[in-house]
Amino acid sequence: MSPPVTKFASQTLLLKGICMWAKNLCLGQTSSTGLPPKCGIRYQHTAAEPWPICDSVPMRVELLGSTEREYFQVAARLRGGAKNTAPSLGFAALLVAKVDQFVLTALTLDMLADKDLESPLDLLLFSLTVPWPSPGRREGEDLRLWGYLLSTDEPIPKEDWLMSQVYRRDILNSTCLMNNLSHSQSKLKHNVARQIFVEHNHKFIYCEVPKVGCSNWKKIILLLTMNLSRKANEVQQDFIHRTPLIKRLSSYPSDYQDKLLTSYTKVMFTRDPLERLVSAYRDKLLHSEPYYSITVANEIKAMCRKNKNSTEKVTFQEFVNFILTKKQEHLDIHWQPMFLLCDPCNIHYDILGKFETLEQDSEHVLRNIGAPEDLHYPNFRTHSSEKRTSGDITLEYLRKLSSEQIEKIKKLYQMDFALFNYPYDLKMNLYKTDTV
Repeated sequence: MSPPVTKFASQTLLLKGICMWAKNLCLGQTSSTGLPPKCGIRYQHTAAEPWPICDSVPMRVELLGSTEREYFQVAARLRGGAKNTAPSLGFAALLVAKVDQFVLTALTLDMLADKDLESPLDLLLFSLTVPWPSPGRREGEDLRLWGYLLSTDEPIPKEDWLMSQVYRRDILNSTCLMNNLSHSQSKLKHNVARQIFVEHNHKFIYCEVPKVGCSNWKKIILLLTMNLSRKANEVQQDFIHRTPLIKRLSSYPSDYQDKLLTSYTKVMFTRDPLERLVSAYRDKLLHSEPYYSITVANEIKAMCRKNKNSTEKVTFQEFVNFILTKKQEHLDIHWQPMFLLCDPCNIHYDILGKFETLEQDSEHVLRNIGAPEDLHYPNFRTHSSEKRTSGDITLEYLRKLSSEQIEKIKKLYQMDFALFNYPYDLKMNLYKTDTV
């Protein structure tokens, strides 16, 4: 049995943690008493974005009745809610999001526009009441009566993933427009063409953003180009950065570049700008990568230290002061703003991936371009022993900066925050500077 689409306006959702229990949900059905039947839903937030996001939040829902169960897709359009990252289960504060449309459907997204299936508002009964796990639940009682978290390791359904792509493109396009970054007759810049790799067998174009998993993508491009049946992690790291076997877009004539950009599947990946900045510092300067730990480090020491012969490693504060003296277009590609590297306002990427959802996004990219079924993006947790730059590690480094440095960093990467929907203001509320 397929329930009708249900819509209502101007309701408020109170979300506690990541899981809430919703009960007394009417889907246009009535019991013998003429009242809505008691039923419940459990849900998992399945959006690949920080949320509440500007448009909607997809969730996977299971309706549990006394004799039957059905599955639904929920989309809630949010208005006026603060941007929040998904909280942990122990997060106690209430998050409030304004909902002006709520849609339930057991059919397809095409059904959302069918007004003939709307349920009357007076039949709607919806309340969020009990957080999971409920302190009132008796031992041994069926968890389904209270709701519980579905696995977050399950693959994101294709429909949900496609919806997340729509969100990302909408935010990107509107931000490009508001900031006058789109130019219909603009010529592809040479520095941007150098960041783009071309794989002809699968008509695949990838824009390289350093510190966003680009080495593994270049390994995948090599395997696809050479039709090699190997795992990406088996390709030598040093080799992939030197080989002439993978081609840059800049190696082709400009008219052919335009043809490739029009006909090939174009992909770019982004990362939280602050995490990317800290990752670049740790990789290139703290871990003594040869070129950066000598040439760049000496330049930083000459600018920041009285004793230019000091052998101590460059600090994060010195690194930040150094990059803040440079113009954006003159920054090293490892910490240059991402929008300057790939020019997403003028190159219309078909897929906008994120480092934060790398596993899901990369799998969809590979299947979309028709890559071999056994080719997958390497799992960092499996193939790397290094402690990767996380939000907590980023926080440790940012706490070392002054409030003035923080504000300048915000300005340096403000377009990356806006174009790729990284919630700077919410994140920075957690950072303690030396002026606090």
